[in-house]
Amino acid sequence: MHAADLRKFGWPCGYCGQLTILSPGGDGVTVDVRSSEGPGCASFAAHRSCLADRLDPDFNGDRARVKAVGRNQPLPPAIGNQSS
Repeated sequence: MHAADLRKFGWPCGYCGQLTILSPGGDGVTVDVRSSEGPGCASFAAHRSCLADRLDPDFNGDRARVKAVGRNQPLPPAIGNQSS
């Protein structure tokens, strides 16, 4: 793996199978699945649009959050540059 690979890191979408970009500015998100009945979890990558389109249309807030999460967020401070 090269540094350039991380600038445009992609993985197949769990819904449509097409490549989704998970790097900053990309069109993908990771989805974590957990159960209250015991330990363990599963994760998969998805296009924001594929995930949002599969949510109940009545859940407008959830659809909007899927489309917005990670977007237009301030960048975290660099290590060692954090103000107290």
